[in-house]
Formats: sequence, C-alpha cells, structure tokens
Amino acid sequence: MTKTTERLARWVSSLRYESLPSEVIGKAKLCLADSISCMVGGADLVPSKTLLKVLCRSGQGSVAVPGVSARLGLLDAAYYGAQTANALD
Repeated sequence: MTKTTERLARWVSSLRYESLPSEVIGKAKLCLADSISCMVGGADLVPSKTLLKVLCRSGQGSVAVPGVSARLGLLDAAYYGAQTANALD
C-alpha cells in the first residue's frame, strides 16, 4: 500500500458519524437518494431486465433490489444495483 493510501485508510477508519458536519450528512443523504432513484429508473430498461434474468438464474437471494420485486444474493444485488444506477447515463 502506498503512503497516501495508508493515510486515507487510517483517516476513513477513524471517522465517526457524530463528528461529521451536518452539511456533509445532508449531502450524503441526497447522494444516496439520487443513487437509489437512478437504480429504480434504470431497472426498467431492456439491458437491466436482461441482466436481472441472468442473475436470477443462480437462485433467489435475500437482498432486496431497488426497482424490482426480485431478491438477489449480496454480490449479485450489488452488481445489479451498480449497473442499473448507471443505465441512464
């Protein structure tokens, strides 16, 4: 690991929610809401529907996915969420 990466990792691991400025928390909440909205919007596109069919072949998981009624395994849900969040870009 580089010194820069080590410093960043130490800084991130020492962060506490209570120490964050309210403006930072507010911006983070907006970013999260935006990402979830993009996932829901992107889930209706043909490539996203195709991907969901493929991921569902490996069996149903326990993780809810924004925009669809299916549940996926953790890694599949993370991958699907990332793809649908960027689908409208």
